[in-house]
Amino acid sequence: MRSLDDLAGIAEKENVKTETEALALIARAAEGSVRDSLSLFDQAIAHADLDSGGKVTAERVRDMLGMADKSAMRRLFASRRALALFARLLQSSKLFVPV
Repeated sequence: MRSLDDLAGIAEKENVKTETEALALIARAAEGSVRDSLSLFDQAIAHADLDSGGKVTAERVRDMLGMADKSAMRRLFASRRALALFARLLQSSKLFVPV
């Protein structure tokens, strides 16, 4: 099973609206297991019916799988790097001159 393509084909046959990224997340989480990808897809459809108007979205799949949004993670790591730089500058007194 070529998970992503097969999941897209199943979605089309079942008339389920999906985002490509959502299917990619499901395929990646299944780690090559056909049974797992079908099970996860079924869960994603159930979640979509509950709160996303029937569309399987990447955001909803991330929530379902307990994953963080990539852009949120990038912002977190960028802010951590900025704080570390600020701390180094503060320690070296190059940021400001004490009065």
